[in-house]
Amino acid sequence: MNIQQEPKALQVLMKDLWICKPTDMSRGRNIFLVDDISQLHNFNYPCIVQRYITNPLLIGGYKCDLRIYVLVKNIQPLTIFIYEEGLVRFSTHKFNLTDIRDKFCHLTNSSINKHNKEANSKQKPVIGKGSKWTLGQLREHLEGNGISYDKVFAEIEKIVVFSLLSMAQDVPGGAATLSQRFLQNNCFEFLGFDILIDQNLKPWLIEINGPPQMTIDSKVDVKVKYQMAKDMVRILFEIDQNKVMQFCQSNEASQGVVQRGMKNTSVFFMNG
Repeated sequence: MNIQQEPKALQVLMKDLWICKPTDMSRGRNIFLVDDISQLHNFNYPCIVQRYITNPLLIGGYKCDLRIYVLVKNIQPLTIFIYEEGLVRFSTHKFNLTDIRDKFCHLTNSSINKHNKEANSKQKPVIGKGSKWTLGQLREHLEGNGISYDKVFAEIEKIVVFSLLSMAQDVPGGAATLSQRFLQNNCFEFLGFDILIDQNLKPWLIEINGPPQMTIDSKVDVKVKYQMAKDMVRILFEIDQNKVMQFCQSNEASQGVVQRGMKNTSVFFMNG
């Protein structure tokens, strides 16, 4: 769309909020919001622009997103392991749309919010101290409010699977030479899917991190990441694949969903 030539379209776009992320940055650095997309005309560096979700699911009045850890063990056949435990990352200022420059309100990146030391030391409503939960805590909170966590997570699983299917189409398969087969069978990918849930309980894919940040800066990180790393090593280096299958709980319903032009696509869960 040429914004300068589409004034009516511009008027519609200007009613929305947009979040802009520099392509060469990480850990939430230099991310900002705009309420007038024409402001981006003067930018001289590449960035990703996404429509900002203005109705996020709030817990205790705070915005949050989920970090879902995913291991891709093989492409042909596509074999995906989703870790059942993960992180819920909170903003440290209560959510509002009056100040779009408040990074502690609109960004959930741990690397940003850990610097809001005053807010992290306080006992926040529902959340408590700090800015992280485990997915297990989120399950307890949702189900305590009559919301099916499993139903929400099933939709997240679809996002993970279909995203990987779209990428797998571009990965060369059917390795012909011995060296190509060796590489295909001895490589893996470790990813972090960032998911935001809105007030209608619809999950949205925000971004995929490869590889995700594994810094330990809280007790929640210790609980989630140490065990996940152990489980991942066990899956990758266990020679007896029957033991791997016993270790992971297969999800047959998901295998039925992902039959989109690929054979033998499997989704498993690392129990944690």
